[in-house]
Amino acid sequence: VTGSASSLDDTSNRTSASGEEIEEDYDDNYNSGALGGCYCPAAHLRTRQGNFSRVAGCIHICEERNCTVEHDYPCYDITLEEFSAMEVNATQDCFPGICSNGTCVTTGEQEKCFK
Repeated sequence: VTGSASSLDDTSNRTSASGEEIEEDYDDNYNSGALGGCYCPAAHLRTRQGNFSRVAGCIHICEERNCTVEHDYPCYDITLEEFSAMEVNATQDCFPGICSNGTCVTTGEQEKCFK
């Protein structure tokens, strides 16, 4: 459901595919435009240097949807499959970068990161 910020403060009704009316209640802090309809946290990897974390890739799955991480967010160039295969607390070589339109653009550097 998309709407202006003022319309999101109100309760709205819509019709489901089966014809049933669905009532949705929106919180005052809800902003579907900024969140892109994705409310799941993205997977992050950490580094022991400065205890800093970056998102694993710039696209994550949320409720069966591909969600793009916001532009200029710190990332590691790693796929979701590679992230899933990582063992917890085991370090590996990672390539830091910045998210740009769903792609982690690397800096050319390499550092150790862990899940």
